[in-house]
Amino acid sequence: SVGPDADRRRALVETCGRHGVELKASKFVEDEIDATLTGTEILGRRGRAAAPRKNVSQLMLLSLYLLMRPYLYKRFGHQLISSWLWPLLHRREAMAILHHTFDDVGRLPEKVPGKMGDGMCGEPLGLLVMGPLLRTNLRAPVSGKIWGSDAEGAGGCAIGSTELPVEVAEE
Repeated sequence: SVGPDADRRRALVETCGRHGVELKASKFVEDEIDATLTGTEILGRRGRAAAPRKNVSQLMLLSLYLLMRPYLYKRFGHQLISSWLWPLLHRREAMAILHHTFDDVGRLPEKVPGKMGDGMCGEPLGLLVMGPLLRTNLRAPVSGKIWGSDAEGAGGCAIGSTELPVEVAEE
């Protein structure tokens, strides 16, 4: 092909070649809406990045297995957490989900299976439920309008709303 894209591609190949890096033809993806490059899925025309669906699905199944058998070896706990790190790095705001799990795995005995703590049950369940959401932007714009309602025993009710400053709503 010719034009600016071909020129950029040639320049990239030349630059990499000068540094001893050979680029394979399979690493060039053109005219695709979705593609997987260096272990990351590039989604849509806007180029959003996410962990590959296959990896997230496998980790969701592993987390479900873990919840069904609440005893595990410390080494397996570390491996499971480590496996989640790559998908979570694509949505860094989701890293906080495993907060207690990190602590609980560290307290497991070394050579024998240990029982998972409450954090280790709830947080993998959170990842199991939120797995598909790791493909979306968790920092999407929020509305500053908050609604509230109240009802009383005699059949009356009240509904109200208020606007919050954007900074407060986003927090």
